Amino acid sequence: MPGYDEALLLYLLGLGSPTFPLPPESYAAYCSSYQWKQIYGREVLYSGPLFTHQLSHLWIDFRGIRDAFMRDHNSDYFENTRAGDLHPSGVRAAESARVRRLRRALLGITASDGPGFETRRVNGIEREFYGYHARGAPYGPDDGTVSPWVVVASLPFAPEIVIPTIHAMTDARSRCDEALRVQAVVQPDVRRARRARPAGGSRPITSASIRVR
Repeated sequence: MPGYDEALLLYLLGLGSPTFPLPPESYAAYCSSYQWKQIYGREVLYSGPLFTHQLSHLWIDFRGIRDAFMRDHNSDYFENTRAGDLHPSGVRAAESARVRRLRRALLGITASDGPGFETRRVNGIEREFYGYHARGAPYGPDDGTVSPWVVVASLPFAPEIVIPTIHAMTDARSRCDEALRVQAVVQPDVRRARRARPAGGSRPITSASIRVR
């Protein structure tokens, strides 16, 4: 698919290969599909799912490293990920009245499991829900499913909002769960638990269960 995503790491590995390196033109072609957008007052190299902004940073420290695209926009990939974390489409305030205990916490929108591909009536409104999907905002798809884990993964980029968020989530959980467990995926508007099975396997992925108390 065109646009910025986690494939950045693959291109850099390919360019640096000592045996069969990619031609520089391939990286230029990849960058040519980038979308620079202004979202909620912040300029950012857009990618919907929050994890796509984070994954390549596991192996490369991008601070101060700029390719031609980033030079043209006076940014780098680290600062861009920080901008993605700070705008509400990446880490946003919980809105559902059913999760008042988390309403002051910020929750992440990213690729994740979900309640299933179906349409349900919620508070008198027909809404569409998804199973596993590359969720993103503000352009979607977004069915209200959020992933607290991706907020924690944002810690290196925006600690000033992530640390209070973690405190808010654990404080809320401590009132109802002695183990302080926080589900990997939360769908406030679907009251059921579902076990997801990995492709090619039979063991349930319990950490990705959809659960609302």
